[in-house]
Amino acid sequence: MSLIIEDGSGVAGANSYVSLIDARAILALRGQDLDVDDVVAEQQLFSASDYIEAFRARFQGRKTNDAQSMQWPRIWVLIDNVVVDRTTIPIDLINAQVFAAYEFSLGAALQPTVTGQSVQSEEVVGAVKVSYFSTGVIDGSSTFIRVMDSLNPLFISGGTVVRGMRG
Repeated sequence: MSLIIEDGSGVAGANSYVSLIDARAILALRGQDLDVDDVVAEQQLFSASDYIEAFRARFQGRKTNDAQSMQWPRIWVLIDNVVVDRTTIPIDLINAQVFAAYEFSLGAALQPTVTGQSVQSEEVVGAVKVSYFSTGVIDGSSTFIRVMDSLNPLFISGGTVVRGMRG
């Protein structure tokens, strides 16, 4: 499947906020890159898009058009106390997708599946047998600091958000 880029106009069937060329350029500035195989690199961007879209309940505002494929563009969004135009895909969002794709390219599981089962290991210390249990990550999620730093300005802040509209 090829990437279909959301440019802020509500592109039908969109599945990415950034092209592979632009993603590579963003990472090149940091001395990083996605997989050298373009097909694999596009899959990394697609997986990153899925990860970003999973934050839908935390994003400010609402989708510009309920029928659009992705969560952005959105209306009623403020970044650094500046109203974001309803046709804008914020650079913070693009960066978050690129950084998530990079983590995925390194082998990180962006949305891991967890069984909830415990793992037991045993050790004999002298005449005493000691058992240890590890339940792993409780909710199956990992925190990718650079991704979250990019997404945080797009999230609803801790308090109540009140929106007003003129009729």
